Amino acid sequence: MDTKAAVLPQSTDFKTAYIPATVQQPTWQPPIVVLQPQKPIDDIPDFLPWSYINILCGGILLGCISVCCSMCVQNYKQQNDYVAAKRCSIITAIWNALVIPIAIGIAVLIFKYAGIM
Repeated sequence: MDTKAAVLPQSTDFKTAYIPATVQQPTWQPPIVVLQPQKPIDDIPDFLPWSYINILCGGILLGCISVCCSMCVQNYKQQNDYVAAKRCSIITAIWNALVIPIAIGIAVLIFKYAGIM
Protein backbone atom coordinates (compact mmCIF):
# COMPACT_ATOMS: atom_id res chain seq x y z
CA MET A 1 0.00 0.00 0.00
CA ASP A 2 1.13 3.50 -0.76
CA THR A 3 1.21 5.60 2.41
CA LYS A 4 1.96 8.90 0.71
CA ALA A 5 -0.45 11.71 1.47
CA ALA A 6 -2.37 13.19 -1.40
CA VAL A 7 -0.70 16.31 -2.67
CA LEU A 8 -2.81 19.14 -3.99
CA PRO A 9 -1.56 20.67 -7.20
CA GLN A 10 0.29 23.92 -6.70
CA SER A 11 -1.34 26.65 -8.72
CA THR A 12 -1.09 30.39 -8.82
CA ASP A 13 -4.50 30.74 -10.35
CA PHE A 14 -6.74 31.01 -7.25
CA LYS A 15 -9.94 30.58 -9.25
CA THR A 16 -9.09 27.07 -10.32
CA ALA A 17 -7.11 25.94 -7.27
CA TYR A 18 -9.98 26.07 -4.76
CA ILE A 19 -13.63 25.67 -5.51
CA PRO A 20 -15.70 25.78 -2.32
CA ALA A 21 -18.53 23.32 -1.96
CA THR A 22 -21.94 24.81 -2.24
CA VAL A 23 -23.51 25.36 1.15
CA GLN A 24 -27.24 25.21 1.38
CA GLN A 25 -28.85 27.61 3.80
CA PRO A 26 -31.02 25.95 6.46
CA THR A 27 -34.70 26.26 5.75
CA TRP A 28 -37.11 27.51 8.38
CA GLN A 29 -39.67 25.03 9.62
CA PRO A 30 -42.54 25.96 11.86
CA PRO A 31 -42.35 24.58 15.42
CA ILE A 32 -44.26 21.42 16.14
CA VAL A 33 -46.95 21.93 18.76
CA VAL A 34 -48.39 18.89 20.47
CA LEU A 35 -51.67 19.45 22.24
CA GLN A 36 -52.84 16.95 24.78
CA PRO A 37 -56.51 16.91 25.54
CA GLN A 38 -57.27 17.80 29.13
CA LYS A 39 -59.99 16.28 31.19
CA PRO A 40 -62.69 18.65 32.35
CA ILE A 41 -61.61 20.67 35.35
CA ASP A 42 -64.72 19.55 37.24
CA ASP A 43 -63.28 16.02 37.35
CA ILE A 44 -60.48 17.13 39.70
CA PRO A 45 -61.43 16.06 43.25
CA ASP A 46 -61.10 18.57 46.08
CA PHE A 47 -61.41 16.00 48.94
CA LEU A 48 -63.46 18.44 51.04
CA PRO A 49 -65.58 15.77 52.81
CA TRP A 50 -62.42 13.86 53.73
CA SER A 51 -60.94 17.10 55.05
CA TYR A 52 -63.96 17.69 57.30
CA ILE A 53 -63.64 14.15 58.62
CA ASN A 54 -59.99 14.89 59.39
CA ILE A 55 -61.10 17.79 61.61
CA LEU A 56 -63.11 15.32 63.69
CA CYS A 57 -60.60 12.44 63.66
CA GLY A 58 -57.27 14.12 63.16
CA GLY A 59 -57.53 17.16 65.34
CA ILE A 60 -58.39 20.78 64.75
CA LEU A 61 -55.00 21.96 63.48
CA LEU A 62 -54.32 19.11 61.05
CA GLY A 63 -57.94 19.09 59.89
CA CYS A 64 -57.93 22.84 59.26
CA ILE A 65 -54.85 22.48 57.08
CA SER A 66 -56.73 19.81 55.13
CA VAL A 67 -59.72 22.10 54.65
CA CYS A 68 -57.44 24.95 53.51
CA CYS A 69 -55.86 22.67 50.92
CA SER A 70 -59.30 21.61 49.69
CA MET A 71 -60.42 25.22 49.40
CA CYS A 72 -57.23 25.98 47.47
CA VAL A 73 -58.26 23.32 44.93
CA GLN A 74 -61.72 24.88 44.66
CA ASN A 75 -60.22 28.35 44.07
CA TYR A 76 -57.99 27.07 41.27
CA LYS A 77 -60.95 25.28 39.72
CA GLN A 78 -62.96 28.53 39.78
CA GLN A 79 -60.03 30.33 38.11
CA ASN A 80 -60.02 27.53 35.48
CA ASP A 81 -56.33 26.78 36.19
CA TYR A 82 -56.21 23.05 35.44
CA VAL A 83 -52.52 22.47 36.21
CA ALA A 84 -52.56 24.28 39.56
CA ALA A 85 -55.83 22.64 40.59
CA LYS A 86 -54.50 19.18 39.74
CA ARG A 87 -51.23 19.81 41.61
CA CYS A 88 -53.05 21.14 44.69
CA SER A 89 -55.50 18.22 44.55
CA ILE A 90 -52.63 15.74 44.69
CA ILE A 91 -51.08 17.62 47.63
CA THR A 92 -54.48 17.62 49.39
CA ALA A 93 -54.89 13.87 48.90
CA ILE A 94 -51.42 13.16 50.27
CA TRP A 95 -51.97 15.47 53.24
CA ASN A 96 -55.37 13.94 54.01
CA ALA A 97 -53.84 10.46 53.86
CA LEU A 98 -51.12 11.49 56.33
CA VAL A 99 -53.37 13.25 58.86
CA ILE A 100 -54.99 10.13 60.35
CA PRO A 101 -51.71 8.23 61.00
CA ILE A 102 -50.14 11.40 62.42
CA ALA A 103 -53.16 11.93 64.70
CA ILE A 104 -53.05 8.30 65.83
CA GLY A 105 -49.34 8.62 66.59
CA ILE A 106 -49.89 11.80 68.59
CA ALA A 107 -52.76 10.16 70.52
CA VAL A 108 -50.61 7.12 71.33
CA LEU A 109 -47.79 9.34 72.59
CA ILE A 110 -50.18 11.38 74.74
CA PHE A 111 -51.79 8.28 76.23
CA LYS A 112 -48.44 6.61 76.75
CA TYR A 113 -46.88 9.52 78.60
CA ALA A 114 -50.06 10.32 80.49
CA GLY A 115 -49.99 6.79 81.94
CA ILE A 116 -53.26 5.68 80.39
CA MET A 117 -51.67 2.93 78.29
